[in-house]
Amino acid sequence: MSKNEVVKIPIIENKLIDMPNEQYHSIRDYISASQIKDLLKNPYEFFHPTPQEPKKAFDIGSAIHCLILEPQEFESEFAVAPKVNRRTKAGKEEWENFVSENAGKIILDSDEYDNLIELQKAVLGHKEVVNLLKNGVSEMSYFKTLPNGIKVKVRPDRYRADINTIIDVKSCNDASPDAFKRDIANFKYYIQAAHYIDTLGADNFVFLAVEKKPPYMVGLYTLTKEDLDRGRELIKKAFEISKQGHKYKKPIYKAKNGDVIQTLVLPNYIHYSNED
Repeated sequence: MSKNEVVKIPIIENKLIDMPNEQYHSIRDYISASQIKDLLKNPYEFFHPTPQEPKKAFDIGSAIHCLILEPQEFESEFAVAPKVNRRTKAGKEEWENFVSENAGKIILDSDEYDNLIELQKAVLGHKEVVNLLKNGVSEMSYFKTLPNGIKVKVRPDRYRADINTIIDVKSCNDASPDAFKRDIANFKYYIQAAHYIDTLGADNFVFLAVEKKPPYMVGLYTLTKEDLDRGRELIKKAFEISKQGHKYKKPIYKAKNGDVIQTLVLPNYIHYSNED
């Protein structure tokens, strides 16, 4: 059965559950790593979520995850579009039949598919990656109620119980140490790592960074305790904000003291401009 099929699975806390992705993301009373970042960036979006249109980049990222972690699921989740001329009657008919036969699947064009297969071969050609991924389970959901009453959830890309380690696949443009650590900072992946480790009770969290273009370079990274602790500080702050929905009833930015009109301090670089 495809995990894209919406099947209601009962929530059982403190246990890995095989749950459809759509159901996991629809459960709003348990806070995810993405929602923690929403609370820190724009609490209004957390309390009043708006539907988001799927982006092509997300589709490619999902395909990369599937081919690396669950290749046996690829045909049930994705379909490769035929090369047809949709301006002709025959081509239009062939395309409509293809779409009908693959309803609910993510559609990839043939060039995207060819690139993804080459990426898969390159990544799984590293014995270090294969050894890291073996003996694990992928895309399982985990729910938990913390002692403070906050409900949280995680969905590890890969979890190995034998070494109590989470592996998280990140597709990127540059997987080198210098570039990827900037991604970790900019996209706040350190919050995700801390949230996943603490929620699941894992000992380690490993990023598997994969470049999306040839030669498909790969990097394997962990974080320092100091950086994880910084993530934990922000998680604690987000949990406090999650109790303050009454402050975010309207879509307007406010200062910490509640003022609506705020004085902005511009970045230092404007003082070194050559435009004068």
